[in-house]
Amino acid sequence: MSLLQGWHRGERAIQEKLGFSGIMATAYTWIEGEMPEQHRKFHTTRLPFIPVVTLDDQHRPWTSIFAGSTGEPGFVSSPSYNRLNMKIKTWEGDPFVENSQLFDGKKMLIAGIGIEFSTRRRNKFAGHIFELHQNGDIFHLKLLVNQAIGNCPKYINVRELDPHPTAPVIAYKRPYLEADERLPDEIVEFVRGSDTIFIGSSYEARPEEEKRFPSHVGQNQRGGRKGMVRVRSDGRTLVIPDYSGNRLLTSLGNIEATPVASVTIVDFETGDILYLTGGAHPA
Repeated sequence: MSLLQGWHRGERAIQEKLGFSGIMATAYTWIEGEMPEQHRKFHTTRLPFIPVVTLDDQHRPWTSIFAGSTGEPGFVSSPSYNRLNMKIKTWEGDPFVENSQLFDGKKMLIAGIGIEFSTRRRNKFAGHIFELHQNGDIFHLKLLVNQAIGNCPKYINVRELDPHPTAPVIAYKRPYLEADERLPDEIVEFVRGSDTIFIGSSYEARPEEEKRFPSHVGQNQRGGRKGMVRVRSDGRTLVIPDYSGNRLLTSLGNIEATPVASVTIVDFETGDILYLTGGAHPA
């Protein structure tokens, strides 16, 4: 059963713009308030990593890559239908390392998308962290899940993933770009060469909305052919296609209401990862 009480203002606005408001009026009920049993099994037994989004101290979303110490499935457990426990190994440069310091001991918004690339299955969840412990580069997290939905396999590129040891180093770090600053050419080429990206979004409720439409974050994925993401001539604006899908438009709806987004890109051959965040708007 869904815990949602309807679409928030951003989702309603984008559905209206695209002509879907009538047929999608009650589709928010597809988003369940707890995880079905198959989702719990999926997250705990099928996934070597999970892209997740959290917020920094400026309320900007950042998409991290959560994985266990071995790179194998099994770093997630699910003691109940609305709970996920994770034991993750982080590395310097992943945004969660810094964002985790904002945890107040009670609640930290989080969302994730589990994707099994070999079968093109994917299931999303959202909620909040209610317990967090750190021991060096190992984090123990307990999550309360209040949104869960399965998505179709469209636009997921099939690939087989094998874990291998890594020794990550930060090649480039600019938490804030100046107004006239460009991304380095090698990063622009990295973006243009991607065929899969992970997009994080945020809905920041106004005070009068918080009770009915609570603030939350969302994590999604886009896939296609290499070159699907364009970089404009300013060297810092990414143009990301939005293909026809289930028409829920939750990511675009979040961005419509709260115009920020994160993009994280993984090179599945080299293990290189690019983390981006910034202002965003539906074109």
